[in-house]
Amino acid sequence: MKTSLRRAITRYIHSWWRPAICGSALIAVFISLVYFAWVRPLAAPEVVWTSAIIALLGFAIAYLILALSILWFLFRRSWRKLGTHSLVLLLFSLEFFCVMGMVMAMMMMGPNQDHFADNLTIPENIEITEPISQEVQFDDEKDEFQVAILTALAEPGNNQPTLTVDISNLITLNRTSPDLLQRYLAINPAWRVSQENGNVLATRRWKLNSNWNFVDGVFTIGEYSNQHLGQPKEVPFFSLSVSIGFFDDPTCTAESTCFLSQGETAAISLSRQDTYSHGIVKNNGLFVEIAEFAENKERRLTKTALAFIQRELAPLVERPTEAHLRSQVPIDCIKQGQPSISLRKAEREGVYQTSIWSNPGEQGYLFLKAFEITTGQQLSQKSLDQTSKEIIGWSENPSELFLSNTVFTIDEGDWGQDYAARFEVWFSPKSGGLDRKLFEENFVIQGFDSSFDR
Repeated sequence: MKTSLRRAITRYIHSWWRPAICGSALIAVFISLVYFAWVRPLAAPEVVWTSAIIALLGFAIAYLILALSILWFLFRRSWRKLGTHSLVLLLFSLEFFCVMGMVMAMMMMGPNQDHFADNLTIPENIEITEPISQEVQFDDEKDEFQVAILTALAEPGNNQPTLTVDISNLITLNRTSPDLLQRYLAINPAWRVSQENGNVLATRRWKLNSNWNFVDGVFTIGEYSNQHLGQPKEVPFFSLSVSIGFFDDPTCTAESTCFLSQGETAAISLSRQDTYSHGIVKNNGLFVEIAEFAENKERRLTKTALAFIQRELAPLVERPTEAHLRSQVPIDCIKQGQPSISLRKAEREGVYQTSIWSNPGEQGYLFLKAFEITTGQQLSQKSLDQTSKEIIGWSENPSELFLSNTVFTIDEGDWGQDYAARFEVWFSPKSGGLDRKLFEENFVIQGFDSSFDR
């Protein structure tokens, strides 16, 4: 038995075609199994994946034996066999890299369906609303902040990243009338006020297609660019995010972050080929954070944003009253009617924008819960809770409604598979007490195909 085994191993090592056939067969089995485990999942994908790993290990062993045989032939100075085995080893290496490239392509492009909605049906005996289609037209209706930013972009600039910081009105209001300041930001749809772990962050929101829209940018939340304006030719490339934090330490900082102080004149540091800056102005539990991408070194948008905040809050510093606060917010920030929620499709299926109009009657924050209607399973619980929290306006008049708006992703389900979901609007009061459901609405939705981002 031992002699037969030794003879078989010797023949395998001395023959170039046996390793070639064995290795090629194993790698072919591996790529086939990956295909059926990832692109066209079978009933038991864990078994297929285990088999694929075993096939890959078999190929690795065949590769190792071939490499050792080359060393043996080199030691024995068997040049002919050394040459043929070296050529087979080279072909093995090329084959392996090609196959791994195919595997990476399959994992990036192939679907990774969760089959959540395979057997779900949409009930016919209840009222269910279709989300609003994505709007593709771009209109000229802009808020004052956008006008100021676009005006600054049209200026030539001096290519010097020096600026003087002045957020004195914000500092004054936060010191003398903090509740009025946060109420103003909550009522004003131009600001989205979120809360996480007790930290309050107000992020500038833009008006796009006549609607206030909140975006979750590539590098930071609330990052708007020329793409959101329809990429008009007269507007150069830019991106900008502006936030006001009511806590001590911003969490999203990097080596390139430039920390500034009130009244300071300094050159803000630039990175990424002198196009990006991340400036944070800190002042006693308060900060303003501005991230800017622009081709010109001058931080025109950062300067414009700081100056706009200063002008925006000046009337409240002069007259810090509730009546004056209402006169300073946009006309469309308060609606009359019944509470409502609408969903608008984003660029990809499974991603939605909300517009919630409500009035909880007291200070606190809204958040969403979603459930598949027929099974009652809660959808994307953790991510939806995090992305939908917003401190909104409130008043004692229940017919007055205030806007909450965010963007979120539903992970359950796959593209092309509609199912019914119940979206519940909940409120958590700042004064304490139990969270309470305000109202609900049913929608037809799809889940996000997660393979798109791989």
